[in-house]
Amino acid sequence: TIWPFANVEDSVMNKMLDSLMTKQCFEREVLHTAGTKADYMFILVKGTVEESVSVGNKQQVVRVWHAGECVGVDNLVSDLNVWSTTATTSPGTVVVMLSRRHFNDTVESDSTLRMQIRPTVRKLL
Repeated sequence: TIWPFANVEDSVMNKMLDSLMTKQCFEREVLHTAGTKADYMFILVKGTVEESVSVGNKQQVVRVWHAGECVGVDNLVSDLNVWSTTATTSPGTVVVMLSRRHFNDTVESDSTLRMQIRPTVRKLL
């Protein structure tokens, strides 16, 4: 996944960092479920996250995310409001969460941030 803040200046990025929430996860903890509202982007600090879809009465893993990757960036920058997958964590997984609401509020209130992430946002849409 493309990190949407790669080209953002540190001083501007600090506004976004103010709202990050760290979450220590339990084994097989569900971060999101298919069909539920997509309100967060998750940045994996430690551990892994499996994304799966329902096939019959079983879950089929479609992607495994590792530390350093971001899950749900497209949910922040597009009109996707619902998760299409279910995500579960490995033991000891730590994620940092950024809410869609704070992302949108911060981008709307800061023209410099809006201009700096615009090229990346266009690639994601």
